Formats: sequence, C-alpha cells, structure tokens
Amino acid sequence: MLKKQRTLLRFALSSGAVGNNQIAMLPYQITRTLFFARTSDALWQEARISKNMAMQIDGFPGSSNSFLTRTFRASLRPGTLIGNHYHSPIEFLAGVDIGLPSILVIRDPREAVNSWTRRWKGVPLLDGFAHYIRFHKALLDLDESVTVCDFNYVTKNGKLLVKDFSEKYNLPLNEDLPEDLSVFEPRNQVRKKGEDPETLKIADLINQHRNDSRVKEAAELYQQFYTRENTLK
Repeated sequence: MLKKQRTLLRFALSSGAVGNNQIAMLPYQITRTLFFARTSDALWQEARISKNMAMQIDGFPGSSNSFLTRTFRASLRPGTLIGNHYHSPIEFLAGVDIGLPSILVIRDPREAVNSWTRRWKGVPLLDGFAHYIRFHKALLDLDESVTVCDFNYVTKNGKLLVKDFSEKYNLPLNEDLPEDLSVFEPRNQVRKKGEDPETLKIADLINQHRNDSRVKEAAELYQQFYTRENTLK
C-alpha cells in the first residue's frame, strides 16, 4: 500500500497537480540517483536534468522509454549523458527550457496503461488512466522544438529516428546499430512467442471500462498528440 501511495504522489507532483515546483521532486531525484547508480541501463549523472546532457527522452510509463534510451545509448559515444525515465512533465519541461534536444514518446493509453499496471501491481487500472491524463495535460503546450514520436514509429523505425535526430542535433555518434533492434527491449522477444496472458487479462478489463470517463479522456488526449502535424507516426 505504501509503495502505491508513493507512486501516486510522485505522479501528482511531477505533473504539477500538487504545486508546480521542482523542489517537490528532490526526494525522487535522490532516490533515482541511487537507483541509476545500481543499474546498467543508466548513469547516476542522468538522475537530474542538467546542461551536461546531450539529450533527453521521456514519456508515460510503458511507452517504449527503455527501448529508445537503450537504442540511443548503443549508438552514441560511451559516457554520453541522456536524460531518461523521469516520467515527469516538470522535469521534462525543465530540460526543454534549458535547450536540451528532447523526444517525447506517446502511446495509445490502452496499451501504455496495460503495460504500466501489469508491471506495477500496486497501481489500480483506472488510476493508471487518471495519471495518463495528468501527465499529458501538463505537456499540451509543448514547444515545437520537441520531437514527438508515437510508440509504433519508435519500435518500427528506431534506426532512422536515431540517425535523423543525431544528425539534426550533431550528437556524438559512435557506431552503427544492429539490424534487429529487439535486443534493446527483451519484452519484444517475449511478444514474438505469443501474447502474455496477463496482458490479455488487463486488455479485457480495459475493454470492460471503455465507457469510463477517464478511459475516454485519455484516448482523446492521445489523439491530440498523435494528430499534431509534426508527430512522427
């Protein structure tokens, strides 16, 4: 229960729903620093937005944040700092404000919330949609300099995205990527073998709640981002 409450509070704070102040995010940045120091997927210096970063990638949980971060990390010079996995509009917008090349990944809420709540067992399904709404509402007025990518574009055109984005912002490319990018997302390899029963179960629950106002509003918000002229899709 405590983990669930901490998770819900963090999302409320990070979207500006409970005070629009980065100071409120400091405890989470400290926790993130400790976590990043232990994982092979990130560097501890990436736990907070800074001008030392080459770029930043963010999106609602379950939107291929890990896949895209690993793909860029494999192609850029070792040690290149990439802002990643904040899942925080306040921090993402702070990166945009200081001029970091920025990518926002979007995904159909039925799929993103399915992925997130499947892995975070303490988050109730409809709360997942409420946080999807809060996250994306906070980013509706994004600067046009931000590259917005749909999940399907990212997973199908990852190499092209890395090449175009890196050339646009003169990022320090190091080596060519492998043809099969699924190595950067182990869950993709599981999906090739067939749908996960838990995924199907949650999809059925979402369908049962399809007339809930939160499910409908989340879908409408996704369409607002998806139908933007410059969204990669």
